[in-house]
Amino acid sequence: MNRISFKLLSVLAIFLFIAIAPIAIFAANEDVSIVSTINDEAKQEYIIYIKEASKTNFKYAFTTNANPTEMDLSYINSISDLGENQVAFLDADTYEKLLQESSTIYMWAKNEEENLILNGIQLDLSKAITEDEIKNVESLTSKISVKIAENEEDTTTIKNETVDGVEETTKVGYVQILDEKEATYYYEIAKLPGEELHNQLKILAEKVQNEYDKMDMYEKVQFIAQFNETFSKVTDTAEWLEVKDMMITQPETSTAGDEYIILLKKVYEQGAETLDVQFLTAFDAYRPNVVTEQIVTQETTKLPITYDSIALFVILGIIVILVIAVFLRMKKLNKQNEEK
Repeated sequence: MNRISFKLLSVLAIFLFIAIAPIAIFAANEDVSIVSTINDEAKQEYIIYIKEASKTNFKYAFTTNANPTEMDLSYINSISDLGENQVAFLDADTYEKLLQESSTIYMWAKNEEENLILNGIQLDLSKAITEDEIKNVESLTSKISVKIAENEEDTTTIKNETVDGVEETTKVGYVQILDEKEATYYYEIAKLPGEELHNQLKILAEKVQNEYDKMDMYEKVQFIAQFNETFSKVTDTAEWLEVKDMMITQPETSTAGDEYIILLKKVYEQGAETLDVQFLTAFDAYRPNVVTEQIVTQETTKLPITYDSIALFVILGIIVILVIAVFLRMKKLNKQNEEK
């Protein structure tokens, strides 16, 4: 009985090994990044980047057989992607020929020392990144042209009124859309940190700005796949509001230093859409800038007026009397001279 049990367990273990082994050996897209392209004849082709092998020459082979012999593999040399990267290229003719045999394609690759660097991995071409997806990430925050308040001097006034002789001015941070006015724009604004997806998107957006240029193409394609997945989840669940007067201002509950993520959607007249994201830092928005009314007082110096002084009046009277006396005296003397 024990021997029978042991044999049954052995057989079961062998079946489990056979069932599990192919999954481990032929894991889809393991150590490769795939970019989908369309050639001049509008046919599908693929550029394949191998992890840690983009800077050296290698050779590769494709088959639809998961367990080929070495003789079944026809290796070809890697080529340049017109940049600094060595890649495997699955051209349209080879792709169509393989599809006629099977929908499952496997890949092998060897380095210059003939050591295997890919051992029969399964290619999941449905997960390939398109060239447009690469451009969308590389143009992040600039697909929709905007102007963002960068300091308090650059804020926009939303209230300017006089109350009880006091002028109150309220200024806020903003995102102003400068893009074509014929389109319709929508937005969602959310405070950071906040929902997990928003937090993840901020981290990924910062990597686009600070780390993306330093990545090799294998890393870039992997990163873009992660970014697109997160961005799609965020925009698919967004509660869109229409932008009024091409201006989005920070919420009234904002305090200085608050950070916000702003999702933007541009809808063209024919229905096509462009999605983008921006980040806004709040200022002391709703604290009134009070300007007290200034009253200017002018002091006027009064010049002396003659009739304001009694002494001057008396002197004037005496002078008048003396003038009259002199006049009378002179008249009397003239008369005496005439009589003589």
